[in-house]
Amino acid sequence: MVRQTFIVFLLISIIPVLVLAQETQRGFVRFNPDARNGKGVRIVFYNTENLFDSQKDTLKRDNEFQPDGLYRWTPGKFFRKAQSIAKVLLSTGGWDPPEIIGLAEIENRSVLNALVYRLPLAPFDYKIVHYESNDIRGIDVALLYRPDKFKVLFSAPLIVKIQNDTIFRTRDILYVKGLINGTIPIHLFVNHWPSKLGGEAISRPHRLAAAHRLLETVDSLLKTEPTSRIVIMGDLNDTPASDVVRFLEKERPLINLMDISDLKKSDKGSYKFNGKWSVIDQFIVSESLLKQNELHVNVGACIFAPSYLLIPDKTYGGLKPFRSFIGPQYTGGYSDHLPVFIDLVNPN
Repeated sequence: MVRQTFIVFLLISIIPVLVLAQETQRGFVRFNPDARNGKGVRIVFYNTENLFDSQKDTLKRDNEFQPDGLYRWTPGKFFRKAQSIAKVLLSTGGWDPPEIIGLAEIENRSVLNALVYRLPLAPFDYKIVHYESNDIRGIDVALLYRPDKFKVLFSAPLIVKIQNDTIFRTRDILYVKGLINGTIPIHLFVNHWPSKLGGEAISRPHRLAAAHRLLETVDSLLKTEPTSRIVIMGDLNDTPASDVVRFLEKERPLINLMDISDLKKSDKGSYKFNGKWSVIDQFIVSESLLKQNELHVNVGACIFAPSYLLIPDKTYGGLKPFRSFIGPQYTGGYSDHLPVFIDLVNPN
């Protein structure tokens, strides 16, 4: 019954997808609703753009998301946005709901509960991994997973700090160790690095601090087990070509699946700013996940861009994400980012 309900949902909601296409693992692939055929897992990452409830939290700066705040945020608007995000997440899965989902810009556990325990996600029994961070805006990252496909063994927040700076606060990096299909160990990292607010010179050290904190744990894993299966996902607020992101791959068996040579020529991406598309939402994996004779990345990464997630860009031309807010105005859209995902398949 659950699968029949899901198929009906897909027939209603999935619309032709616009993505880049490459034939290699380091590149983009077209959306394929049947790619894993029940034998693998789809890992999705989505920056939800300010998924806040309308309740006041005295420990956070969430005044803008109150009924009398800048966004005139109400329970009705929140539940509409949560349902819209859930629709997108289910659509990314193809003929099956995605097995693992990384999320950014989540206010709290209550928001996640509203997301997974209501329709349309409720029938699929998603579980939650989430920790409250010290981010000044009050936003966190989180992981959702289907327990029939993924078992959590351990999880922890990785706190990002800058030496001798007691004021700096940002999102934690979420680390989750688990088993795919009950037997295959894997390490997942959900990221939302600091933005470029204030300019490159001021903000770059903040992203570099996030990179260093991430690598502390990654390097420890690789030292203990060089063939560790590692998936790094998230909004890095920088492109694959930036020196901060490339620093992750330096002298390490890590591959950025979004890093392709013709990216600058592309009119596609996961995020559009001042008329220019870029890929700041990324997947970086260990080389062990590229071996075809065991659990591996199936072809490459996908930017999920069905037509309902895009609207005409009247200022710069082309299309842009149908976001939730334009200034203080709620548009009824989804997010200023597009989801990205990879498939891991096992030939055995």
